[in-house]
Amino acid sequence: MLIRYPRRARLHQLKRTMSETANAMFKIVKEGFTDGSHYDKYRPDYTPETTSAILRMLTAEHGVSAGENCDILELGAGTGKLTKHLYKALPPDLKFVATEPMSEFLTTLRERCPGVTTVKCTADVIPFPDNSIQGIVAAQCFHWFANESALTEITRVLKPKGNLILVWNVPNTEVDWVDVLTKKALTFYNDDDPQYVRFWWKDAIDAFPGLGLKTRKLLDYTTSEYTIDDMKTFYSTTSTFASMSADDKEHALGELEKVVRSHPSTADKTILQYPRVTDLLQYIKQ
Repeated sequence: MLIRYPRRARLHQLKRTMSETANAMFKIVKEGFTDGSHYDKYRPDYTPETTSAILRMLTAEHGVSAGENCDILELGAGTGKLTKHLYKALPPDLKFVATEPMSEFLTTLRERCPGVTTVKCTADVIPFPDNSIQGIVAAQCFHWFANESALTEITRVLKPKGNLILVWNVPNTEVDWVDVLTKKALTFYNDDDPQYVRFWWKDAIDAFPGLGLKTRKLLDYTTSEYTIDDMKTFYSTTSTFASMSADDKEHALGELEKVVRSHPSTADKTILQYPRVTDLLQYIKQ
């Protein structure tokens, strides 16, 4: 399949401040992470193929040797869904640091990834020297900080020809019922909610002169099996739905259920085969 990035003409997103982003994220975490046990259960994990591809990209330029500060940095590590795979797969002589700005997520990250060095920071204030990091990876989160201040800071700490790796596990919208469901979910998002599927992040990084796209891969992802209740619980862990009032969330999830129960491909199904694809992009510091 091919994910097409529509041109959105929303480059004001490039100027969005990290304080605005942090405030939005704080609201979501405080109101929505009460379902933290559901977050890891229903959110997609990362396949061995994806982990291997990320590692090859992170170490692609010049090779990597252990540095004084940090070799590989993860931004927005969240609860450690990708962190645990990277930590196990990286050569032991490389220093890996996982960062996360939200205390609630950071606590869970530390519990689930013991042994990983962690730092609390935002993407616009990375506590490492200029030209000190070989590779940075951001999984399922770059759309939250796709702005000039964060991109400037990322390029500051990256070594010359250093790598920025962006990865998302996303719905395969070439499957019609998934496309209909995704479009229905979008109707409940606020106008300025940053979301992968709006592709403002792509506009922002394409407009930034310090980074250039080197490689993009679309990787297969194992189809998830959901009941309708599972599907609703999955959506309840996404940022917009997690921060809704109880009544608004119930209404929105009910509308998604109507889509599934009425679509010809899913109307008679008790188990939904929910297809995804992994979108993986490698940028190089110019």
